[in-house]
Amino acid sequence: MDQAIAKFVGELRKGDVALFYYSGHGMQIDGENLLVPVDFAARLASEAKQSCIRFDELQRSLEKSAAGLSILVMDACRSNPFRGTRGLLSQGMAPVEPRMGSYIAFAASPGQTADDNSTERNGLFTKFLLESLRQPPPLSQLFRGVRDAVYTASRQHQMPAIQDQILGDFFFVPPAAAAAPAPPKTTVDLLEAGRTLFAQGKCAEALDYFDRAVRSDPQNAFAHNAAGLAYVCQNLQTSAIRSFNAAISLRPDLASAYLNRGNVYMTAGSYRLAAQDFEWAIDQEPQNSVYLTRRGYAYFGDRKYDEAMADFNRAAEVNPSDAEALYGRGQVRQRLGRYREAVDDYRAALERKPTLAGVKESLSTAEQQLRRRQQ
Repeated sequence: MDQAIAKFVGELRKGDVALFYYSGHGMQIDGENLLVPVDFAARLASEAKQSCIRFDELQRSLEKSAAGLSILVMDACRSNPFRGTRGLLSQGMAPVEPRMGSYIAFAASPGQTADDNSTERNGLFTKFLLESLRQPPPLSQLFRGVRDAVYTASRQHQMPAIQDQILGDFFFVPPAAAAAPAPPKTTVDLLEAGRTLFAQGKCAEALDYFDRAVRSDPQNAFAHNAAGLAYVCQNLQTSAIRSFNAAISLRPDLASAYLNRGNVYMTAGSYRLAAQDFEWAIDQEPQNSVYLTRRGYAYFGDRKYDEAMADFNRAAEVNPSDAEALYGRGQVRQRLGRYREAVDDYRAALERKPTLAGVKESLSTAEQQLRRRQQ
C-alpha cells in the first residue's frame, strides 16, 4: 500500500485533482489515525503503528504534491475488528486539520464508529456517496447531502465529518450548459497561487492574489474567506471581518467562514459575538468537536461557566481524543475551585496532545492549589 500511495503521489502534476478514497478498517492510537492493511496482525500499539498507513503522512504527502486540489474520502471509522487489540486504541477516528486546498470527508465524526450496513454491499456512507455521484452539485453541497442522508438513515447515530478548505467549487459531474457560468479560469489560477503562498507563510503575497481573485469574481465566497485568513495572518482584523462578512453573505452555509470570523472576535475579546458565530458553525455541523470547543472557550471568556462546561463536555463526548476540549474543561473546573478534576483533565489533555500550549503550566498551578487545599 505504501508503494501504491507513493506512486500515486509521484504521478500528480500541477493543477491535478487528487482523489484518495479508502474503504476498510481504520483505528485511532494515541490520537493518530491509522489505515489498516488486510494482513493486519499486530497486538501492540507500536506494532500497529509500524504495520498500518499513517493518515497524517498520507494527508501531508498529498497536500505537498503538485495537485491543485486534494480530496480524501475515508469510510474507515469502524469499530475495532481485531481480536487482542481492543485495549490499545480509541473508538472511531481522531480529528484532522487540513491545509488550504484540501477536502477531507470521514464516514463518521471523531470518536464515532460507522454503520457497516451489513445487509447491503456498502456501508451507509459509501452507499449514499455513490448515489450522490450521479448528481451534478458542487463538492461541498454533494457531501452535505451525503452527511444528512447518513445521519437520518442511522437514526442520528452517525454524523459524517467534513473538513472543507478548498477555494471555489469543484464538480464531479460538470453542470448543465444552462447553469450559471463557471468562474473564469483566471480566478481559479489566482486562488491556487494564493493558496500556495499562504501555505508557505507568505501572507502579504497571498493576500494580493486573493484580492485579485475577489475582483475577478466578486461572487466567490471562498475567495473572500481566503482573503480574510490572509488579513488575520497580518493582524488586520477589521479587514478580515469585512472579508468573512462577504463570504457569509454569499454562502450562509459556509461553516468555516463563521469559525474564522468567530476566532477574530475571540482575539478581540468580543466573546458574545464569537459564541454566536460558533453557534452558526455548529448549526451546519452539529457533531464537530472543534466548533463546540471554540464556543466553549467563548463562553469561558464571557464567564458563562455552565454553558462553557456543557460545550466542553459535549465536545469530549463527541470526540474523546479532543485535547483542546479537555484542556478547556479543566480551565473551567480550575476557575470554579474544582482542582482535583482540573488536574485530571489537564493530564488527560497532555496524554492526547503533549505539545498543547499552556497545559503544563495550568497543570502545575492546579496541582499547587490542590496541595494547599489539602494542607
